Amino acid sequence: MHASRLVSVLSLFALAGCDWAAADGPWNGEPPTAVELVDATGAICAPDGMRGAPGLTVRWFDALDQAVLEETTDPWGRYPVSLPPARYTVAAGDGVFDALGVVSLDEAPQAPLCLQRSAPQALVLRTELASATDLIDARLDGLGIEHVHDGPTDATTAGQLLGSPAGLVDYGVLAVAGALDFDALAAEPGALDGLREFLGNGGGLYLSGEAWPLLELLAPGRIGAAAHTAEGFVEADVADATLALQLDHDTVGVRLHAGAVIFDEPSDLEVDVLLRGTVDGVDEPLPLLQRLRVEGGTVVLSSFLAPGPRPGEWWMGPPTDVLPDGSWDGRGAVLDRLILQM
Repeated sequence: MHASRLVSVLSLFALAGCDWAAADGPWNGEPPTAVELVDATGAICAPDGMRGAPGLTVRWFDALDQAVLEETTDPWGRYPVSLPPARYTVAAGDGVFDALGVVSLDEAPQAPLCLQRSAPQALVLRTELASATDLIDARLDGLGIEHVHDGPTDATTAGQLLGSPAGLVDYGVLAVAGALDFDALAAEPGALDGLREFLGNGGGLYLSGEAWPLLELLAPGRIGAAAHTAEGFVEADVADATLALQLDHDTVGVRLHAGAVIFDEPSDLEVDVLLRGTVDGVDEPLPLLQRLRVEGGTVVLSSFLAPGPRPGEWWMGPPTDVLPDGSWDGRGAVLDRLILQM
């Protein structure tokens, strides 16, 4: 998301005892006097109220329900406000999390407005192995997103869920982890059509580890495995400027599991490479995390497994310097921010 101001308020006028000849002047009598703007700092906080929520669009609406301000929160969940003193409706979020409140703008700073979980849920489909190694469900829980179907999941069950006549309308995020029998899944009546409809309605699909063939089924011939790597720890460059701003860091540590698949950048698809890292035996940095637009929705393709949140932490922790032994890991800090924006 990019910060943009819908309305640039240079000056507003109070009409006290003055008659207008027309909406755009000239006015009869003395010209109206300028009203001073209130310069404030707004803030959107996480559901637990303990820290800010970065990278979310915030909109302010006046008494006529007209949008007068649009900003994107910084790495600490803050954003600037400069408007006349009045009561405004403030809305923030992305469909999975939402914040809504009424603010009387009369002085700075403003009290933080905290996100609340909204109606959409997450559907998690994982193999038995992925249930033990890929903790995307724990990350969703840490964010306060209710998820269903803990699994393990076989291809037939996954296909039936995706092709259900009820569809995926209740879900804001669909996460698939592990090496399902994707040919069998594709053979289930309506499975791929249901997934395409989900994406066409703006849904977010998270593919982790060996789940990447599902993207190949959706966009045949546009993605391929570039390399396999042994288990290890790498420093990854944050290739996306917006994500780097939200993390307040240009590099993060990433642990790759044994046999991790690293992917070529897909052709003929809109793609943002978010993390790049150099692995043993490969000269050029390779994409470790990508965000793609497919069928109108968002697909996040990860070469690494999702870790569980640290106790008491909404995110896994701030991206600090990587320790020499590779003990610090930035996967959670990155994934949580992406999930918030799916």
